[in-house]
Amino acid sequence: ARDYLQRAAQDPQTTPQMRFRIASMLSAAGDTAPAIKVLEALPAGASRDLMLADLYARQGKTTDAAKIYSGFDVLSAKNPSAAVIQSAADFQAQQGNLELARKYLARLKETPLSTAQRDLVLAGFDEQYGSAQQALDEYTRATQASGDNAVTWRALAGYQLRHGQFDAAIAAAD
Repeated sequence: ARDYLQRAAQDPQTTPQMRFRIASMLSAAGDTAPAIKVLEALPAGASRDLMLADLYARQGKTTDAAKIYSGFDVLSAKNPSAAVIQSAADFQAQQGNLELARKYLARLKETPLSTAQRDLVLAGFDEQYGSAQQALDEYTRATQASGDNAVTWRALAGYQLRHGQFDAAIAAAD
């Protein structure tokens, strides 16, 4: 399948949208270098650039990733994208820039994300880079904000399972 995807990406009749999907599939399959090659041949655009920055970061090409993220101008963009904010914050945290990452995440309030969705993003970030207690608080707030939305409850239960809180996870899953 990977060989087929790479051949399809090189076919001149393949549209840019299909090439982007091919790059997504290659990336999901762990074929980072071929996915980058496909994306680099596409015209610049937010979706393409975001995926390319992520792939560069995965390959350790932090200078290339940083150049793309700086182009998004996360701190002063008029209508920030939640996906860009989240990805740029994750990149900055990986580089040890937690303060800047948190400034990026503060802009989530300006996106169309619901309170529950925003809390889930923050919880995931804090679980990986911050305080376990803060992550638990954010997962809990997400469940409170969403009512009976199964996604938030599943996220809370998943967190509790990862942290050995089995009884609490069972209660959250019920």
